[in-house]
Amino acid sequence: MQPTIFITGCDRGLGAALASLAAARGARVFAGVLDPSLVGTEENSSGGEIHRIALDVSDGPSVAGAAELVRSYGQSLHILVNNAGILGDIDSTLFDPLDFDQMLRVYNVNALGSLRVTQAFLGLLLAGPRRLVVNVSSEAGSLGACARSSWYAYAMAKAALNMQSCLVHNLIKDQGGRVLVVHPGHVRTFMRGEEDTTGALSPGEAAQRLWANIERPPGSEGVEFRGPEGERLPW
Repeated sequence: MQPTIFITGCDRGLGAALASLAAARGARVFAGVLDPSLVGTEENSSGGEIHRIALDVSDGPSVAGAAELVRSYGQSLHILVNNAGILGDIDSTLFDPLDFDQMLRVYNVNALGSLRVTQAFLGLLLAGPRRLVVNVSSEAGSLGACARSSWYAYAMAKAALNMQSCLVHNLIKDQGGRVLVVHPGHVRTFMRGEEDTTGALSPGEAAQRLWANIERPPGSEGVEFRGPEGERLPW
């Protein structure tokens, strides 16, 4: 059976690289994109294909519409990857003015966005054979490893995503479902509107590591929080 994967945040960067990697390995990929000019379908010689569909994870009707479109293909899902995210202000501290409206936007995308998508696609996922949710998180969301004194919106939203992952895992584990939480590493992405050239990993390199985490056999303790090399990270 051709594996079917839904990935959010595929306009560019890690999401786009992961979609291309999965398609090159023969998967049917539904790739959510924010830019409507990217919508379309492409196939490759391996038998894989990418269907880029419009998706704004911060908007309920957009998420519902994307799920209905995937459902119209008569597909179940093997894997759901919640990758879409924005960074927000990472510099300001309590000694500076704080933009709480921006913080709410970051939380709406990074924490609630994945929850909207998981809820909308849960029926398709549980109808499939693998039933895996992959939430792309960050070491910034780790309470046990926290050394920052800023990054409020991003770090707090990723911590919320980690808790959400545990809650969803507890809900679906008796139906054969599983949630995997992955920190992809410091990737050269465009989360602030321009390329972060300080990143250690290209999107393609990060996608390869993320895929290796997806393929790694699960442990016995339930939901896992892994780094780019498969190492366990503290919650």
